[in-house]
Amino acid sequence: LAALGFIVLEIAAMGAWAMVTKPFWLDEVSTWLVSGTQSLPESIRSLAAGADSNPPTGFFLYRLGALVAGGLSPITARVVTVVCVVGALTTVYFLLRDQFSPWPAAIGAMAVWAQQVVMHAAFDARLYGPLLLAAGCMLLVLFRTVRREPTLVSAVCLALVSAVLCTIHYFGILTWGIAIGTVVLFGPGSWTATIRRLLPSIMGPLVLAACAPLYLGQRASLTVPTW
Repeated sequence: LAALGFIVLEIAAMGAWAMVTKPFWLDEVSTWLVSGTQSLPESIRSLAAGADSNPPTGFFLYRLGALVAGGLSPITARVVTVVCVVGALTTVYFLLRDQFSPWPAAIGAMAVWAQQVVMHAAFDARLYGPLLLAAGCMLLVLFRTVRREPTLVSAVCLALVSAVLCTIHYFGILTWGIAIGTVVLFGPGSWTATIRRLLPSIMGPLVLAACAPLYLGQRASLTVPTW
């Protein structure tokens, strides 16, 4: 709440409300078309046909925002991304609180907000704000996994957040791999025990693999070679 209040005050002080109300730009139009103008089955078919070049989970999030607000307007879409980035800053705060007192942890979270790429993601109706939140949640869940005795709830949370991280953006698998690799190499206890605790996280790559038909359809829709 403090982070959200700070961001609102910052926007008000700079007269930057256009960051929230500006019309959709080209890539945001893709988000709107997939998430705000079609039924769920039509959205999946559109993704497979190349309407956008990303997995489906992020678009589900925008659909939820549209359902709550009664439609996906530029303001609604950017409220979704702002909430995601504020949530990501909150995960940073809780991660830092393990080592620092409240004020240094809060300053560290605001240091992340001060990065231009994070500010841009907060007011861009695309998938980078949700991706940042998913990455922060992944780190929090991993922190709990290696520091406490595993439970059914913690295993389900690890599987769920891994699946979300890997299917919000195709680059999510890179963040997943870095996080899991770091825990395996530097986590407390033996490698065998650590890997056993991390087994639920394999849900991420498995769900991403299930998105292969979407990816192949998106690739086939390109008329010229791209990266």
